[in-house]
Amino acid sequence: MNLLVVKVRLWRNELVFHPIRLWPVHGPFTPLWREFIGSNIPFASRVNIISYVGTYYAIGAARIMTIVSSFIIGWFKGCMYKLQTIALPHH
Repeated sequence: MNLLVVKVRLWRNELVFHPIRLWPVHGPFTPLWREFIGSNIPFASRVNIISYVGTYYAIGAARIMTIVSSFIIGWFKGCMYKLQTIALPHH
């Protein structure tokens, strides 16, 4: 499989993951992704492509994770402060 073809194919999300509703039947990863992982592409190139695809998921999740983190910090502020004072004694 040509490296450029792999990059172009992996560009689209549906070629990496099945929809969540299909995970119990088909599993999370598509056959193309499994083929890519098991291909004879050099290891360094494979890691590069996986990292490249992963950055798009990280960008997509950043806003949601930031909002969730803000709520968690707000809800558990007292608990977190108590843990912080236990872990870091005052001098």
